[in-house]
Amino acid sequence: MLIEFSVKNFKSLRDEQTLSLVASNYYSELNESLIRKELPGLSNLNYLPCSVILGANASGKTSMIQALGLLQQMIQMSFSQQPGNGLLYSPYRLGKDMRTKPTEYHLTFVAQEVRFEYFLSHNRTTVLEESLSAYPKGRQQQWYSRHFDQATNRTKMTTHPTYLDVPSEITGIVRDDALFLSLLIRLNHSGVQQVAHWFADQLAIIDRAPEVPQDLLRNYSTNLLDGESGTDEMRSKFTDIIKKADFGIVKSEVVSAPAPEFLTEIVPMLSPDMLEQLKNQDWKTVQFTHQGQDAVHQFGYDEESAGTRRLFELAGPIVDVLENGKTVLIDELDASMHPLLVQELVRLFQNSLINKSGAQLIFTAHDTTVLEYGLLRRDQIWFIKKRYDGSSLLYPLSDYKPRKKETVADGYLVGRYDAVPAVPRFFGLEQGKALS
Repeated sequence: MLIEFSVKNFKSLRDEQTLSLVASNYYSELNESLIRKELPGLSNLNYLPCSVILGANASGKTSMIQALGLLQQMIQMSFSQQPGNGLLYSPYRLGKDMRTKPTEYHLTFVAQEVRFEYFLSHNRTTVLEESLSAYPKGRQQQWYSRHFDQATNRTKMTTHPTYLDVPSEITGIVRDDALFLSLLIRLNHSGVQQVAHWFADQLAIIDRAPEVPQDLLRNYSTNLLDGESGTDEMRSKFTDIIKKADFGIVKSEVVSAPAPEFLTEIVPMLSPDMLEQLKNQDWKTVQFTHQGQDAVHQFGYDEESAGTRRLFELAGPIVDVLENGKTVLIDELDASMHPLLVQELVRLFQNSLINKSGAQLIFTAHDTTVLEYGLLRRDQIWFIKKRYDGSSLLYPLSDYKPRKKETVADGYLVGRYDAVPAVPRFFGLEQGKALS
């Protein structure tokens, strides 16, 4: 479970921005949807199963999702990379004073019923600070901390054997351009297994950036549908979502398919034996059966609408997240999908009878129907705006002290909460004037 995430000096997120999943005790609506978890040191707190971030294009919504995704990637992969490759570093570039300053992450999460806090500060080549603390009984146990001394160009590492026993031979091989947590995970150190499991299996990031291969999502849902992963109950829920989304689909199935055309494009790169082996593999694709006027008809995956494909890609991961109590962050949940479908996906997480394992959904959107009263609590709604200097500001709806049944969607569109694009009428073009 995610409690809170902060990031500083990442892309347009120049100043520290914090997203909290702690439910406000001031709001009483939809209390039945809250995640109730007793954590030592955090008494009388409940947690949100869902939060949305809205804002104009290029306001920083995607950057909030990507920041946590890059942190996850560095934790899992930085030590495995070749020395000298550097860290994933993308600072705020619209002010020269920030271009070389560190990016900072602060994450509070729950792994196997224990609260953890992780902090990281780094530039392109060096981890400047890093620490991991646990709160199993409410009081801080700092498992390790490191600090890079720029005067001596050396890293000081402190581990606490009472909480995390790490031999000096291991602390001695950590590199300046690799996270210590990544090293411990790479070595399969038993002391951080619950943390490693959370980052690898309990945190899912679904980013729509062009450089992110979307085939991974389709393959995930395909494997679930085909029985290669998941359970029968998960498959049943998955197929129900697809059928009841009113696309006219009565059946979804995985069928054999010919070798993809791209193999012919890479023939010069392959030996004849390897090419033949690839062609003889059991290639698969998804086929949908539609009820027609006269009979049923089959359509291939690529013949379906963008909305159908988008729901298919998301439904598999969402069913998995709900079943296993994971946290998922989805950029532009409403892309290519009707607002009513988006609302129903959100309701899956808001319904405690369906969301029995305390799963969490954090998503960005442009569609304001998610702001309609009765779907989300006031503390589940966040806005992000681009300031005059190009930096982003993330803030909750609660900053405006909205009334219980306030029409938030209408207020947002007329600019009551800011975070809307300041677009002049006709984009500033004179009516009837030809473009030159």
